Parts: sequence; structure tokens; C-alpha cells
Amino acid sequence: MDNYSLKIGDRTLTLYIANDLVLQSSGAVIAQMGDTMVLAAVTYKRADPKNKRDFLPLLVEYREEAYAAGKIPGGFFRREGKPRDKEIVYGRAIDRSLRPLFPKGMTDEIEIEVFLISYDMEFEGNFLGAIAASAALTISEVPFNGPIGVMRITYKDGNFIPFATNKEVEEAGFDLVVAGTYGKFHMIEFGGREVPEDLILSALEYAIPNIELMINLQEELREKYGKEKFEPTKLIYPEGLYEDVISLAKDRVLDALLTPSEGGEERGFG
Repeated sequence: MDNYSLKIGDRTLTLYIANDLVLQSSGAVIAQMGDTMVLAAVTYKRADPKNKRDFLPLLVEYREEAYAAGKIPGGFFRREGKPRDKEIVYGRAIDRSLRPLFPKGMTDEIEIEVFLISYDMEFEGNFLGAIAASAALTISEVPFNGPIGVMRITYKDGNFIPFATNKEVEEAGFDLVVAGTYGKFHMIEFGGREVPEDLILSALEYAIPNIELMINLQEELREKYGKEKFEPTKLIYPEGLYEDVISLAKDRVLDALLTPSEGGEERGFG
């Protein structure tokens, strides 16, 4: 498989083009750091223009199979079960990182499957899964206004550590995961002890140039492996409908929200 690497600090991120492994996908990429490897594959289904769906049916599923850590599932059946809370949380984080970058009004079905295929107990699959998913979308036919960069950062001995390991986060009590594009953030998660706001802001400033390096790497993949994007299907409203709804309902909705209730308090968002 063709692979491309990026070194940030003392950590190396490697992306593998995996289209030949997942033949029915629109785009597939493996992201690796240390001995942790995550596969992301993108598939899609064009929406029927007659379907009046008014939302983006995006599904992101993140799974951690026991074999990734060299284990066999416990229990009587010795098989994988339903997604655990951790997998659901990681999948939602990847979803939140990517969803804002799809074209506004797009109604085509998009499914992103993210699998942890190797786990070294140090580098987590959440940020690697988001990077792999972004790269897979970037080289696929799916319209996507990315790519994005994702980092897990911790702070220790006066220095920020990029792509922090579980051990480093545990010792520092500072766990920040950020996802974004050039100068913008789409998802921020923080866990740990109480820290000054200035420290969080400094961590975000530290992340920006490193995120841009990840984006540049994915843009290189787009140039070499990117497929032509299809035109997104959008729900088209009759001309003048929006203006008619505003004129008919705006004043009535505001009146309902701001009219005091019997108890004398305003209803709505005071």
C-alpha cells in the first residue's frame, strides 16, 4: 500500500491508501501512530430527488474489536458484542468533527465505518479514526469541504505534548482533543483537572499549525488519489416559500415566546 508520513514533535503519523483492501468503498485510509492502526472506509448512496428528506443522513460507526489488542472476547459465545459506551462516544466525536464540513442542504446518505485493527494500549483510536475518516472522505467521490486535522494534546513540565499517549495523559491530568481546519475548530473535548483558561487557549494556538500540517498531507493525497466529487442532492424549496413562512409565522412565534405566562414570567428564552 502507498503510504505517506508526517512527523510532529517526536511522533510520526502515517496514512496508508487502502482502497485495494476495501473494494466496495468510495475511499479507504488507514492511519497509524506507534503500533495503533485505524481503518476508515466511506460509502454512500445517492438520494432520490423525490424524497423530501431535509437532513443529512450521516452514520459514523466506530468499533474496537478484541483482536486489535491480541485478545479473544470473553463470555460464553466468544464473540464481539454490541458497541460499548467508549465506542459510541468515539464515534460521536468523529461525527461532530466531520458533519459541519458537508455541503449545506445535502441529503445523500453517507456511512463511515471506522475500525481499530491494531492497538498498542498507548495511542487511542479516536483522533486517529477522525484523521483516517477525513482522509478517506477527501479521496472519495463524496462532496466534503475538508480535510481536517485532529490532535490529542497534553501538558507536562511546561510543554505541550502532541498526540499524547494514555500514560502521558494520566500523569498530566490534561486531555485535550481538537479537530479543525485552517484556523478554525469544529470539535473540542477536554478532560482532566481544573486548569486556567489561558492554558487551554495556548493549547489551541499550539494545535493550529500542526492541524494545518495534517491538512496539507491530506491535500497531497487528494491530488494523487482523489476521485471526482458528485454533485450533492439537495432539498429544493419552492421559490418564495421561506419568505411566506416568515411573514406568516414570525410575529406569532415571537408573541408566543415573549408573552408572560399567568405566573408573570416570560415564556421562552428570557
